Amino acid sequence: MSTIIETAQVEQQGLALVTDAKALVIQDEPSYQRAGLMLRTVKDYLRRVAEVCEPVVSAAWAAHRAAVAQRTNLEAPAKEAEGVLKRAMIGYTEEIDRQRRETQRRAAAEVEAARLAAVAEEEERQVAAAMEAEANGQEEQVAAILTAPIVVAPFTPPVVLPSKPKVEGVSYREDWTAEIFDLLELVRAVAAGRQPVSLLQPDMTVLNGMARALKSVMNVPGVRSVSRRVVAARN
Repeated sequence: MSTIIETAQVEQQGLALVTDAKALVIQDEPSYQRAGLMLRTVKDYLRRVAEVCEPVVSAAWAAHRAAVAQRTNLEAPAKEAEGVLKRAMIGYTEEIDRQRRETQRRAAAEVEAARLAAVAEEEERQVAAAMEAEANGQEEQVAAILTAPIVVAPFTPPVVLPSKPKVEGVSYREDWTAEIFDLLELVRAVAAGRQPVSLLQPDMTVLNGMARALKSVMNVPGVRSVSRRVVAARN
């Protein structure tokens, strides 16, 4: 029997199961027993589905894994080359940024040194002017000369910054991520109400494992063990 015919037959059986299940009303012990038998029929149906589909699924999965492995192998050199190029380009741009910062720092230091030199020169000129006024008997002008504000012309040195490299189709962006360096401090901030509780994600795998192991005696602050009834049918 072909797989297509088998699949069609199994599909019809599944549709019949749904129709029978919806038609069954459990209202007494006999109808409850029929529901149990039907549930076991469902298990038999699922086993039959597995038998029919497993060869196709296994073949498809094997082909998928082979295709993924081939793609991964073919992509590997390109990804390695991409990483090498990106690291080199980032290193170069960071060096250019460092040079630009250093150039700006030197320019700022040059401006400050020129300002201080100009201030010192102006102060010397004021002292000389005050001494000359005093020698000429102009006592009233001495104090005015010495207390006059010192004004120096701004000095702006020519600054040539290293140009930032540009390549058509290549751009940079800042990629920000969060790094937890003190989990206890974060927990304290949430407990104090300074940060939202959504910043903390409980480990449900661990909590569910504790619930299964400890059941009703599980005792974790803020957590309770919940039991739900599940119907299981044996073949």
